Amino acid sequence: MPSSTSQIQDLAELQQWVNAFLEEVKAPSIFAIYGEMGVGKTTTVSMICRSLGYTFAGSPTFALVQEYRANDKPTLFHFDLYRVQDLHELIDMGFQEYLEQPAIIFIEWPQIAEPFLKQNTRNLRITEISGIRQISLTNA
Repeated sequence: MPSSTSQIQDLAELQQWVNAFLEEVKAPSIFAIYGEMGVGKTTTVSMICRSLGYTFAGSPTFALVQEYRANDKPTLFHFDLYRVQDLHELIDMGFQEYLEQPAIIFIEWPQIAEPFLKQNTRNLRITEISGIRQISLTNA
């Protein structure tokens, strides 16, 4: 999947981006999602889940991870590490084992997990300026 940057002005454009993104994504894939609070990280993952046919279960802020599994779809793990304070919490929850799964993995607030992320992790950065969001996809 090549590096790219897209300008997103509304949810319709985000859906177009998600559709193009999903044409390229295959399991296993890991995406570290960076962005300020409220910039659209969870909205983006929500749209990806729905586009894959899953019922989005909401942000995993308190559960830390939401798992989406079905026989005919790729497994998807959505992490929200905002509340994680140290690496021991990740070790205790089996974070490293999740990364070994043949799944599509999205990690919001990935900074604390960076020591565990593999070289093939892709960075998804979402920024907003004057109501226009920019999504950049790069290699880690």
